[in-house]
Amino acid sequence: MRSEVEPTVTQVGLAVIFRDDEVLLARRHRDAPLGGFWEFPGGKVWPGESVLACVEREVGEEVGVQVRAEPSFLTVEHQYAHARVRLDCCRCTLIAGEPQALECAEVRWVPLVELAQYRFPAANASLLTRLAELARSAR
Repeated sequence: MRSEVEPTVTQVGLAVIFRDDEVLLARRHRDAPLGGFWEFPGGKVWPGESVLACVEREVGEEVGVQVRAEPSFLTVEHQYAHARVRLDCCRCTLIAGEPQALECAEVRWVPLVELAQYRFPAANASLLTRLAELARSAR
């Protein structure tokens, strides 16, 4: 009898930071996993850390701004060839700072209606659909 081992799931907190009808995106370094793709700032949740604390910490480290994160409005699980991830997507309010590329190749404010023009990791598909619906309802 073969024993099935449940794959380890990496929990990731993502920050959806709004400025009017735009959101903040970060571009991964070319030499990183999924290099060159655009993403929402965020990262791995540390053991014992809440998703909200993770999001606020990661945003500061990656793009140099301070945010207040709200509880996750969307959770997505995705299996990549190299890992299984659970993305907790949190709406964030910008409190202080001007975004800069500290731990990423580039940062950019992007109108919601233009998100489809950017290349994202596959795990972001549900989030992008949700944001497209938001953009349509705002018109």
